[in-house]
Amino acid sequence: MRYGKRAEANLHRNEAFYLTILDSISAEIAVLDRNGIVIAGNQPWRHLAFKKGILPGDLAPHIKLGANFMEACRKLDKLTLAGSSSIIEGLQSVMSGQQAFFSIEYLCSTTRKRWFNMRITPMGDGAVITNTDITTVKQAELHEQFQQRILERLAQDEPLVSLFEALVLGLEQLNPTMLCSILLLNPETGCLGQGVAPSLPGFYNAAVEGLKIGPGVGSCGTAAHSGQRVVVNDIQNHSYWTAYRVLAQQANLAACWSQPILAASGQVLGTFAIYHREPHTPTATDIALIEQCARLVSLAIERRQAEAQLADS
Repeated sequence: MRYGKRAEANLHRNEAFYLTILDSISAEIAVLDRNGIVIAGNQPWRHLAFKKGILPGDLAPHIKLGANFMEACRKLDKLTLAGSSSIIEGLQSVMSGQQAFFSIEYLCSTTRKRWFNMRITPMGDGAVITNTDITTVKQAELHEQFQQRILERLAQDEPLVSLFEALVLGLEQLNPTMLCSILLLNPETGCLGQGVAPSLPGFYNAAVEGLKIGPGVGSCGTAAHSGQRVVVNDIQNHSYWTAYRVLAQQANLAACWSQPILAASGQVLGTFAIYHREPHTPTATDIALIEQCARLVSLAIERRQAEAQLADS
């Protein structure tokens, strides 16, 4: 009897040990039985079920303990990339022993775009689901591809206006909460103009056209004057925007980060700005992104200037 109790106690300790390990893993992990019923889940999975995390609509009933995960798969299949395998077919294939594992990447848009990798592996008659957020890695990959496309278009002798518009729209597509603009500086007048900002209201672009740069002149006017990046997280409560608060409010703009576009010589060529409709503080990734875009614009401008000088000579 004592041996039986000791064995049972050891079993409970081992179960607690393994659960502690599973709960420490950031990926969401669940165990399904042969019928696709969720019989166990680590803490991230339980949290996902509680907050209805990765899918729009009421997902929680389909991923909580005791639920049939097949229902969640039917919703997930609607969100996977075109041409990809069906998640529910992959799950069934793994559980029937036809595949050693099944893996798929999928994009989910709730409040922001998030990328996930789901891996399904067999476990007895059932399966283990591992759902990992790969948004950071995927965004880096997509931004690298985006930059390469812009450089390829630059090499094709495309007009600057269409190149800038492709850059702005491409960046906004990758980051739907961002609204971007490019303004060029006229060195003779000290004014910003020739703007490319297809997602900003026309009246706002008209008001910014011909803006005289200087200290405290919004984000872009200040950045062009100082040659330094200007980050305004909350337009309505920042001194640089005192004269433009009403304009920004009418345009539904709440934050503006402006990066000066610098030539190799250090001369200011213009500004690249990112706006948000809510007060917003940039992350290190955001800062790297705005610097990268400003460099691309600078490269395009100087390349075209060099081509024009060569043609004239």
